[in-house]
Amino acid sequence: MFTRIVLPALIIFAFCAQIYAADITVTVVGEAQIVSGDLSTAKIVAEQRAKWSAMEEAAQVKVTAANVVHNAEILDEVVKSEVSGSIKLFKKLDEGKDGNIYWIKAQVTVRPDEAQNVLAGMAKNTIIAVYFPLYFPKKRGVEESHGFSEALIDELLALGFEVVDLADISDAGFRGTLLNAALKKDMGTVRTLASRYMAGSTLVGKLDIIDKGNDIGYGKINFSIVDGSLDYRLIGEKGGKKSILASGTMLGRGQGATGEQAAYNTAQDMGERYASQLAGIAGEKILGDNKRTIRVVLISNNDIAKLREFKEVVQNISWVLNVKENGIDSLTLTYPEKAMYLASIININGGYKIKSFTDTEILVYSK
Repeated sequence: MFTRIVLPALIIFAFCAQIYAADITVTVVGEAQIVSGDLSTAKIVAEQRAKWSAMEEAAQVKVTAANVVHNAEILDEVVKSEVSGSIKLFKKLDEGKDGNIYWIKAQVTVRPDEAQNVLAGMAKNTIIAVYFPLYFPKKRGVEESHGFSEALIDELLALGFEVVDLADISDAGFRGTLLNAALKKDMGTVRTLASRYMAGSTLVGKLDIIDKGNDIGYGKINFSIVDGSLDYRLIGEKGGKKSILASGTMLGRGQGATGEQAAYNTAQDMGERYASQLAGIAGEKILGDNKRTIRVVLISNNDIAKLREFKEVVQNISWVLNVKENGIDSLTLTYPEKAMYLASIININGGYKIKSFTDTEILVYSK
């Protein structure tokens, strides 16, 4: 299922331009389910989730990582290895048991710059943020959703991307800062802002409308003609760093009864002409630059039929390509995301459980 992510209006984004942000202290609650009476494990997990909540709050990220990973058990494994550099102090205020849930209330001091780095590292390449405001001539206003932007989002969804439409975010200052940073090639700012909604890639630009009036050089006509000039930047991961993967300019022209109608017609026409092309560039650059080989091991398997059954499950997961058998207990495949996302999807399948994973290998038990 293709997904368009609409962020709620209650999400408030604030960008701090300081290179080193001051430590932030927050009060949070972490919860964990008590499984099979294992109270000690539930306490550990509740503490981890409290720390993770503190990181999200300090970094001003309200799109929880659990929604991205889709599996709390995998998230807990990530938290163990990632939070240490971000948490400066952890003070337990209260704890208790509510039915089969164990909860911990804590006061946590977080280094927000480190938290932002961790959250940026969890971004998914297949989540892409999109923003293409249309600027009317002579400062007559801005339109944030129009024919081109809607056509582009539809094309990206058709390719299988999850799309964050930044036009839906209530904070105009956030959108403006991100757009300016992208156009000025300020990758540090783009990385910081992109971590707010877990998108691994950002496709932004602006559509400028140039009013040509109604004088065509040999007399006046009774409708308006405008030119459209669209500058775009595609920003994603390359070599472990945020980089501009593609950029360019696309030109169009339209006409209408008024200058405003001509502008909308131009955006519509440019959507029909260029949206598929630009989405294709995004797909090729993002997925091509991030393909990685991952080995998936079905532990202690000695039945080729079971391996092939597992292979069928894996190769039906979105974005998984080139699945090959290695002996009777393992598969190799190419995947554009980090291994934790593939592990998460395998783990929520009823027949399999993840033992452990690294950047290049996932160990799986057959239930």
